[in-house]
Formats: sequence, C-alpha cells, structure tokens
Amino acid sequence: SGKATSVYDYEDPALLDVFGSGVPEARLGLDVWHGMFDWKGGFAQTFTSPLASRRSQIGDVRNGLTMRSTVTLGYGWGDQGKVLIGVNREQTTAKNIDGKAWDGSDVLSNSVFMSVDGKVQHDNTVRLTIARTAAFGAARNTSRSDSVTMALMRAF
Repeated sequence: SGKATSVYDYEDPALLDVFGSGVPEARLGLDVWHGMFDWKGGFAQTFTSPLASRRSQIGDVRNGLTMRSTVTLGYGWGDQGKVLIGVNREQTTAKNIDGKAWDGSDVLSNSVFMSVDGKVQHDNTVRLTIARTAAFGAARNTSRSDSVTMALMRAF
C-alpha cells in the first residue's frame, strides 16, 4: 500500500502547511470603477506570478501563473445604500514539479456574487454579501461553495 502525498507536505515536519501559495508572489493589476452616479460599474484584472518554488516530498514545486478577471454592475441610492452584482473568473496554469509541467494541475474557477449595502444610522452601514464559487460553466480543480457574509462598517 502506498502513501498519498500532497504538494503542500514539506520535507521538514517542523514547518506548518499554509493556505495560499506558500511562496512570495508578484501581482500586477488594473481596477477601473465608476461609482459617481446612481448606476455603477467596474472591471478588474490581476496577474499573479510566483517568485520562488517550494521544496516538498514530491520535488521542487513551482505554482503556475494566475489571471483573475472581475466585472461588477450596480445601482446606488445616494448615501443610503447600493446593490452590486458581479462575476469573477480565475485561471491558473499548471504547476511545475522539478521543472516539468504537472498535467491536470491547472485551475479554472468562476464565481458570482451579490452585495447589498444599507445605511442603518448616520455613521453605520450594514453590508450583506452572498457568493457562489464554481457557479457556472466549466470548472477545474476547485470546489463549489456558497458563502454569506455580513459586515458592519462605521465611519469615524
């Protein structure tokens, strides 16, 4: 019987596994948002590249390049609140192990979200966000999940 090994298992058992890439990354992005008037819209594009690889039990692992696109559309009622809907698409190329592409390790994920803000007092705003990951179209190496987040924002 063999032992299953994750690319996140380090050779040194004293090191902790991490969420995220586990290595330094460089990010470059553009975020264009128009929110002055009642109708609001935006687009964001980011590119992420690993700056290093990490040593694991299966070899020297280097993450792929990631491209994330977000499109947002919404409507606002002055300073009383707003509703935003949007979609995200994130794609990561295959990982490399010891310099060779690891077939089937690429990631394609998409999500949809809706966010509602409402002023509840002069300085307080409540935000409710509902999101679904892997919500539509093709998805690879990602999990489908739903999330609901509520936040209280206070102006000082």
